[in-house]
Amino acid sequence: MLPILACFAFLAFVTQAFPGNQDIVHHLPGLPNQPSFKHYSGYLNGLKTNKLHYWFVEAVKNPSDAPLLLWLNGGPGCSSLDGFLSEHGPFAVKPDGKTLYYRPTSWNKFANVLYLESPSGVGFSYNSNKDYIWDDDSVAMNNFVALKDFFRRFPQFVKNDFFITGESYGGIYVPTLTLLAKNDSSMNLKGFAVGNGMSSYRLNDDSLIYFGYYHGLFGTGLWKILHRDCCTNGVCNFHNPTSMKCVEAVNEAMGFINNDLDVYNVYADCYHSTSKSIRLRVALSNLFRHYKKFHQRLQAVNGGLPCVNTTAETVYFNSMNVKKALHIPSGLPPWSICNLKINVQYHRTYQHTITIYPKLITSLRGLLYNGDIDMACNFLMEEWSIDSLNLTVTKPRQAWYYNDFDGKQVGGYVIRYKNFDYATVRGSGHMAPQDKPVPTFQLLKNFIFNKPYSNPNEP
Repeated sequence: MLPILACFAFLAFVTQAFPGNQDIVHHLPGLPNQPSFKHYSGYLNGLKTNKLHYWFVEAVKNPSDAPLLLWLNGGPGCSSLDGFLSEHGPFAVKPDGKTLYYRPTSWNKFANVLYLESPSGVGFSYNSNKDYIWDDDSVAMNNFVALKDFFRRFPQFVKNDFFITGESYGGIYVPTLTLLAKNDSSMNLKGFAVGNGMSSYRLNDDSLIYFGYYHGLFGTGLWKILHRDCCTNGVCNFHNPTSMKCVEAVNEAMGFINNDLDVYNVYADCYHSTSKSIRLRVALSNLFRHYKKFHQRLQAVNGGLPCVNTTAETVYFNSMNVKKALHIPSGLPPWSICNLKINVQYHRTYQHTITIYPKLITSLRGLLYNGDIDMACNFLMEEWSIDSLNLTVTKPRQAWYYNDFDGKQVGGYVIRYKNFDYATVRGSGHMAPQDKPVPTFQLLKNFIFNKPYSNPNEP
């Protein structure tokens, strides 16, 4: 009897000392075999009654010493579990929506990774009031409070080097959250990274017209009209012009850009399945927000847009067995990749976040990276945004390399500033870890460990 009582007492002590242990996933449906590393799924407390769902995967090797990454997908209103299953989590789902396989380029091969569904109302996250009207500052504060709760539940990771990372509207989420976390000495925050992030609405709109023309999406006739009606002394305003002729020309250009093309990858083929994703509709909601005609056309697309197929992950996450394994309470709405209502109601507080970065890099390291064939948050916008900061270049633009079966390849191009780098991922669209998993794995790992970007890193 005494050994049994001692065992129960030990278990109670462990649960009290490490509350996160109660969220451990013991058996995940669909895997060919259960993983050697630990992973957890549960809820972190935000402000008021907000419950933010998380999935935390420990590093394959030495999790006690490995860096800790937070990952945030964007939208606004889209789930970070998309990043988990389709980009860089340890598991990926097959088209049947039931079977998982191990991803060879999972980021938990070099780090512990926390995936957070934010804000509440997205994915499995919720609040008891069903109040899902958000803005940039309230999302940042709730994410910050949830982070504090994470470290309370997993105190064994407080000492680990910590990085805040994200993608797309993560260009808003990441710097605003990092600014809050930077001033919290209880976190061992070392840096941040954003992939294909929204840094400036104005520059994203202005640069996209150039991107469209120089990628052959419309011809010189329209290009001349755009320059005649939208530009003065070589300076163009496609973002919010006062000239109706310019507005008409930009609407025509956007008609070509949004004409059965994947805004996430200009060279990718579109999926034309009966199940359509709303993710692209959410992405387009960030473009040319001053153009009523464009957004009226966008709203007329019922059920989403045809270029992204998320059927498999939607089927998987709505399985009762999967939800049970992930400790998801009953009574929640079905999981979807994005919540369109949150996106429509969302108040975009910041029209640009690029000016936040100089405040961060006084003590942190930062990386912005862009797939160079993305139209949702294109690489020119990011370059123009960084140029506007007038930072001192420490290493001029140069190629970075990785190796594949054919040998040395150009992974992209990088320019380095003090504590701050900007890199492109050659041939990638909006989701670089999905489109170019091997070079993006190398890029991120080398950034985290502060190594040269061409340093070989086999997944």
